[in-house]
Amino acid sequence: MLLLRDISSTAIKECLRRFESSRVCYEVADLLAPPSKWLAAFDFVFESYTLQVLPPELRFAATSNLRNFVAPSGQLLVIARGREELEPPGEMPYPLTKGELNLFENLGLTTELFEDYFDDEIPPVRRFRVLYSVSESR
Repeated sequence: MLLLRDISSTAIKECLRRFESSRVCYEVADLLAPPSKWLAAFDFVFESYTLQVLPPELRFAATSNLRNFVAPSGQLLVIARGREELEPPGEMPYPLTKGELNLFENLGLTTELFEDYFDDEIPPVRRFRVLYSVSESR
């Protein structure tokens, strides 16, 4: 199943309008209170720029929920703005650190690929692209 979720009902309604013949299932859902049917339900989860807009006190719950969506043989792809640990957090969207992304490993995922790069925006923006898979030992 292909699923697109967003907390914004307006965004989901627009997707349904624009892509009415799509095979994607569009749902309104809250990452901090996800449906229980999503537990270990997805072979591939794509997280793009959601964690970095959350205040730090909500990131652990969001990260844990994202990890828990991944099926036993699945993968998680995370894309976010990046910064060094000692750099200030800046303004929203708050760039993530490698340490913050390491939480996925603490939750039982294995890093398969970690890309640390600058995009071609002017000025360039540092980004992290990380592919995780479920660890065999969990």
